[in-house]
Amino acid sequence: MMNKPTLPVHFWIRLAIEVLLGSLLNILVWELLLLNAPYSPSGFFFMIGMFVFVSEGIFVCDWLLNTKLPWHSHTRQRVIGLVLFTIIWVIVAKKLSNLLLPFIKDDRVPIDPGQYNLAIMLGILVIIIYVIGLIAYNYHKTLSAFTAENQHLKQEQLELNYRSLQDKLNPHFLFNNLSTLIAIIRQDKNTAITFTENLSDVYRYVLLKKDDTLVPVQEEITFIETYIALHRERLGEALNFTAEDIPPHYFIPPLSLQLLIENAIKHNIASSQSPLHLKIYSSGDYLCVENNLQLKQSSYSTQTGLGNLIKRYRFLTDKQVKVIEDDDRFIVKIPLLQKESLFRP
Repeated sequence: MMNKPTLPVHFWIRLAIEVLLGSLLNILVWELLLLNAPYSPSGFFFMIGMFVFVSEGIFVCDWLLNTKLPWHSHTRQRVIGLVLFTIIWVIVAKKLSNLLLPFIKDDRVPIDPGQYNLAIMLGILVIIIYVIGLIAYNYHKTLSAFTAENQHLKQEQLELNYRSLQDKLNPHFLFNNLSTLIAIIRQDKNTAITFTENLSDVYRYVLLKKDDTLVPVQEEITFIETYIALHRERLGEALNFTAEDIPPHYFIPPLSLQLLIENAIKHNIASSQSPLHLKIYSSGDYLCVENNLQLKQSSYSTQTGLGNLIKRYRFLTDKQVKVIEDDDRFIVKIPLLQKESLFRP
């Protein structure tokens, strides 16, 4: 929400500008229009006073309108309101000028009414140009402040959304591994004990890294090797895994590889007759996670993992997560990131 609007140009600075412009206007009027009129100090101060009166009235009106009709959301209403007020205010100033003129007028030399009206119109024109400049500055500053604050709010919302997605990783991770543990318990209780111990080590990594925006890719691959060892307690030689060396200066969101490996194991057949082959390698500025495709006939899935990963990348970069599927393989390509290229620090 925008803060209460403030006048972008300090009053005393505006007053100094208005006195200067009023003085120049006074000289211009006396030199070019009122040639027969003697110099009058009262007339000089009167013109400056009228200049300040009209300028400040219009400018303060613009400030008050900004409290109800900000430029960025009510541009049309703002322009109409300001134009109407300016017309009314100029008429008021003209009437006030006519009322005060007898008190400052020098009767020794008559002033032609046409010249007087022309001088007034010239003064109004200068005032309008000056006020338009101030209002344009006000508009620019207000719009800039709104844009900056709006961007800040969007950034905060992205941060909240990103953290929300990360919070979903833990229950998703635990849910799938508890399902795996249930399956192991039915087959071999001793293996289930070893699996539980390894799971505690893996989950410790999850808790340590869950709040990080990025982790070094090699650190994530080291974690995945431990995670694969966890599943080999159950699958043995039915699960094959290879990982190529990746340049160390790249980063990825934490648990990205775990989500992809987990989905591959969960939804594909892995047996001694039909081993599941998992492979991690780089291709340009992408990290590829590939598995041979041998889907189970029925497998319940919440689709949380891959969907969350795609959304997390949207908050970090304009590079897209790519999914490639053909008859015998499934590949997910995730962007390898460098911290200086991120949308967010």
